[in-house]
Amino acid sequence: MNRGHVLYLVERGFEEVFDALNLKGEQVEKLYFGQAAGLLGRCGADLIMIDCGYEARKGLKLLRELKEAHPEIPVFLLAEDSVESAAEAFRAGARQYFAKPVNIFELQESVKAILKIKRTARERREPLILRSPQEDGGFVEQATSDKPASILRVMKFIEENLSEDITLEMLASEAALSKYHFCRYFYKYTGMTPMKFVGMRRIEKAIQLFRKKGLNVSKVAYNTGFNNLNTFNNQFKKVTGLTPALYQSMLRRGPEQSLAAGAGQ
Repeated sequence: MNRGHVLYLVERGFEEVFDALNLKGEQVEKLYFGQAAGLLGRCGADLIMIDCGYEARKGLKLLRELKEAHPEIPVFLLAEDSVESAAEAFRAGARQYFAKPVNIFELQESVKAILKIKRTARERREPLILRSPQEDGGFVEQATSDKPASILRVMKFIEENLSEDITLEMLASEAALSKYHFCRYFYKYTGMTPMKFVGMRRIEKAIQLFRKKGLNVSKVAYNTGFNNLNTFNNQFKKVTGLTPALYQSMLRRGPEQSLAAGAGQ
C-alpha cells in the first residue's frame, strides 16, 4: 500500500498534538510556520494540517496562501474553539476545523479517512481492470493495483451508486463472495468495514456538493443516499464536527452571520 504524505505545519511551542499523533505506515513531516514559505510553489502532500496553537490569525493567513497555491490539497486547521475562526477557516477552503483542545483520536481517524479516500481516488484514475476474453465468453480480471479485482469492482460500484440504497448483500454479490468472507476481505484491504467505507464516501460527496454546487441540505442528503435527514445530520456531524446547516452557513456567510447561525444550532 502506498504511504500517504501528511504535512504538519505548527507554531513553535505547540507541538504536543503532533507528538501525540500515531499514524504508523504514513509519511508525516513536521515544519514550523517560518519554514512554510517554500511550500507555496511546490507541495506534493496528500493532506496538510495547520496547528496554530490558540492563535488562529497566523494559521488562517497560511491557510489562505496554501489554498491559493494548492487548492487541490485538503487542509485541516487546528486552533482555538471559536465559531468565528471556524467560519473563516471554511470560507478559506479548510476541509475540517479542530478546536483546541483537540480530541487526538478523532483527528487521527479523520486523517486516516482522507488518506484512504485519496488512495482510492488515485486508483480510480488508473485503468483498474484489464479484461481478456475466454473460450466460454467470460473474462479474467486482473487488477493493476495492490487491491484484488473484486475489491476494486466493489469500490467502483460504490462510487457509481452513492445516491442509491446500498446494502451489504449488494456489495458481497458484486465481489462474488458470501457476506462473511466479503467483510473480512474488504477490511483486510481497506482497513474499514464495507458500510463504514460507504458512509465516509457519502459524507465526502456531501462536502463536495456543498462546496461546488451550493445545494440545500435536503438535496445534498438525497443525492448522497440519505433518505432520513436526521441520519444525514448525525453522520455529517460525526465526521466533520458540524451539522450540515452550520457547515453550509459557514461556506456562504461572513463570520458575524456564521456566529448567529452557530448560536441557533
